[in-house]
Amino acid sequence: MMAKIKVIDGASIENYHYENWLKYWKKYSEEPVLYCAERSCLCCGNLIGTHVKKTNGDHNIYIIPLCPIHHSNKHEIHVNNHTKFVPLHQEGILELV
Repeated sequence: MMAKIKVIDGASIENYHYENWLKYWKKYSEEPVLYCAERSCLCCGNLIGTHVKKTNGDHNIYIIPLCPIHHSNKHEIHVNNHTKFVPLHQEGILELV
């Protein structure tokens, strides 16, 4: 089933600061960063590790790779079925700093 997400402002999340969220996603997803996670986007360069929430009532915050256009999107986005959602967890951030 395709997930729907909303981009959230990562700078507003207390205690979760990391210099490169795309590297964080890559480490914990254990996958290469190939494309923007938006279902119809074919962008494969200049991707950004983006803070998102699923719109299905899940209140967790996740990181996924998005292109600059979708990273700035303020509307609901449909993402690919194979997108790995990497949750924020304090231990992971401390390991990477």
